[in-house]
Amino acid sequence: MRKSVSNKMKTKLIIIDRGQDDLIPDFEGISPYVTLIKANYNGVSFRRILHLPYLFIYLLNATKNGKHFALHVHTFDTLVLAVLVKCVRFMSKIELIYQIRDLHSLQVANSLPSKCILIFERLLLGFIQKLVVSSPGFSEFYRVKHGYTGPITLLENIPRRGIFRYRQKKAARPLVIGYIGILRYMASLNYLFETLATPGVSVQAFIAGGGDSSFITRKYQDYLVSNVRGSYEYEKDINELYSNVDIIYAVYDSCDYNCQVALPNKFYESILSGTPIIVASGTLLARYVCRLGIGVSVDVLSDDLQNYLVAINSPDSWYEKAKEALASIDPEEYYSVYDKQLEEVVGE
Repeated sequence: MRKSVSNKMKTKLIIIDRGQDDLIPDFEGISPYVTLIKANYNGVSFRRILHLPYLFIYLLNATKNGKHFALHVHTFDTLVLAVLVKCVRFMSKIELIYQIRDLHSLQVANSLPSKCILIFERLLLGFIQKLVVSSPGFSEFYRVKHGYTGPITLLENIPRRGIFRYRQKKAARPLVIGYIGILRYMASLNYLFETLATPGVSVQAFIAGGGDSSFITRKYQDYLVSNVRGSYEYEKDINELYSNVDIIYAVYDSCDYNCQVALPNKFYESILSGTPIIVASGTLLARYVCRLGIGVSVDVLSDDLQNYLVAINSPDSWYEKAKEALASIDPEEYYSVYDKQLEEVVGE
C-alpha cells in the first residue's frame, strides 16, 4: 500500500472491519487512502455473504471512471467479486492481482465443498494477471493442486524496513520464552506451559496478542514473567515486545496443511531481532530455521521442548549456537530480495 502511494498511484485500500480486536492496524501515512467497511461476521458465515453485494457495488463505483485499474484482492470471495467487476467493466483495462496470505481449510480439505471450491478457484485463476504468495509452499500448492501455469511472485512476509531498529541486548535476568501474536493453537500453548512447569526448567513465559487469554491466566499465571499483554499495534509495538523475550515460541499446528507450508513472519522477526526461535517439526518453517541454525524444532507429542530448555544454559547449547548464527546474518540481504519482489507486484 505504501509503495503504491509513494509511486503516486491513485490508490484505495478497502478493509472489512469485523469489530475484532485481535489486531490493531497501523494506518500511519496512508489513512486518507483507507476505506473501512463495517461488518459483523467472523470467519465463513452467512453474514459474510450478505456483505458481498455491498462490496461489489462499491468496487463498481470505484472503477466507473477511468480506463486502467488494478484490483489487488486477498480472499477467495473478493476474487469472485473482482472477476465480476472485470466482466462488467470490460471496456476498461482491469488488472487482477490475487495475493495468497494463507490457505483456508476449505481449500485443502478432501470434502465435496472443498472440491467444488477448488474447481471454481481454478476457473477464476484464468482471469488474473498476477498471483502473489508469501511462501514457496503456496507456490507449490497452486502449481500442483490447481495446475496453475501463470507467473507467481513470491512476496515474503518480512516486516517493513526500520521497524526493528536494532538487535536487542537483553538484560541479565532469567531466560524468557515469548509467544507474540493472536492466541490460537491451544494444544501448542498448553504444551509450552506444561513444559515450563517441569522440574529442571527455569524459563518463564511472555505472552502478547489478541484473543482469549483466560485459560493462561487461570492455570499458568505463576509461569508468566508479567501479565498477558493484549492486542498491540504491530509497527509501533513489536520492537518493544521483542525486547522482553530471549526465545521466540512459534510452534504452530503441524497437522494443519497451511501451517505445514507457510513461511510466517516469525521467521523474519527472529532474524531482525536476533532472537533464537523454536518452531514445529515437520513444517517448511522448521526446514528454514534448522538450515540457518537460528533455532530448533519440536514435536508437541514429545519431550523435545523440555530437553532443549533444560540444556539451554550449557556453553555449547543450541541457544548459544543460534545466537551466533543470527549474528552472522545480514538482514539487508532479505530486504534487497523483498524490494525486487515488491517491484514485480506493484511496479515502479
